Amino acid sequence: MTKFFRKIRYDYMVNNKTGKPALLTSPPGNRTGRYFKYAIGEIVLVVIGILIALQINNWNSDRIDHIKEQNLLKELNSDYLSNVTEIEGILNTMIAHKEAYEKIFDYLDNNKPIDNDLKESFNLIQGIGVFNSANTTYKFIENNGINLLSNTVIRKDATILYDEYFSNIVIRRDNHYNLIKNNLMPFIKKEFIASTFYSEENKITRPALNVPINLDALRENIEFRNTLIEIYIYTLNRKFALEKTLNLLNDKMLTLEENIQ
Repeated sequence: MTKFFRKIRYDYMVNNKTGKPALLTSPPGNRTGRYFKYAIGEIVLVVIGILIALQINNWNSDRIDHIKEQNLLKELNSDYLSNVTEIEGILNTMIAHKEAYEKIFDYLDNNKPIDNDLKESFNLIQGIGVFNSANTTYKFIENNGINLLSNTVIRKDATILYDEYFSNIVIRRDNHYNLIKNNLMPFIKKEFIASTFYSEENKITRPALNVPINLDALRENIEFRNTLIEIYIYTLNRKFALEKTLNLLNDKMLTLEENIQ
């Protein structure tokens, strides 16, 4: 850039626009005017140079910011994909729980004898489905300023998903756990026989299937039935909330992917 302006000045002088011989042979008045023109030309060239340098600097800065933002969008999209997998896994667990509760109600209502299907159903409903949110990128954006994302729609979507919907999944998971721990497990410990078995495949000891001590007595136990119904309804509500979150997440991912270049 410096060489470019030097060449302009050199051409200017060679063409006798500001050359020294012309100034020496000119009258004093003309000489002053030409010095003034030369100074103005120097100032104009410097100003133009500064403006061009600033423009180039701004362009480079914008380009770097754009690259950083694109990387963030790609990483956020990767986290969204991981969360889709997580939510689908929990949703499948809730569907299996729903079917297990309905199978237990069928056995209780229709006087069916204990078999492996019933044992597996009682064993299954003790789980809750854990949600491990992929939030590394969102935490980075949150800690370094949400304005790292220039697209206001994407910013709003990320905030809604993480601060509302994903947080709600965790709250519902904890509530589900407390229902099982405080309401169902006292019956399991008192009214069921538990055992263990050693898994050769995984080299660990696991709980075996829970067997009701007296299934006929459980059929007549209103408190036990009400507890099952309470957790069954909560399972249905949790399943509905997961489906809603999954649909919203897939929709927001489409918006995000449209902005990834």
